Amino acid sequence: DHSHKLPLKRNVLTPPGRHIPWLIFGPALRNSWEGLRVHKPGGHQDVPATLLSAMGMQDSSFRWSKDLLDPASKPFAYLPYENYLTWISPAGWFIWNFERNTITVRSPGYRIKDDDAEAMFARAYMQTHFSDYRSIR
Repeated sequence: DHSHKLPLKRNVLTPPGRHIPWLIFGPALRNSWEGLRVHKPGGHQDVPATLLSAMGMQDSSFRWSKDLLDPASKPFAYLPYENYLTWISPAGWFIWNFERNTITVRSPGYRIKDDDAEAMFARAYMQTHFSDYRSIR
């Protein structure tokens, strides 16, 4: 995925360019989840909580991970990429450019503005996440 252009000329910063289907299968999977399709946005950070839950386990050390199979988990995903943040929610997606300090691309029809609550939440989420990362010693 790092050595060539994306298929269908997709942009790596947009959700279609970063979309990877995730299949979970095996004996640890609950029977009630067999054939289940989840359309909730998520990211690589959500893998631990989702897998642990599927196996009936928990671990609080994955505080940035959410269980994608839990109907109560907030439906969002953030996709960090060097100087950009792609934020995905049921309402749409946008790309925040850290150098320009503004939203530079939105999904078609999504009218979010820089100072809307969701855009501010997305930036605060990423800042807090990055601050946690920097505090690791």
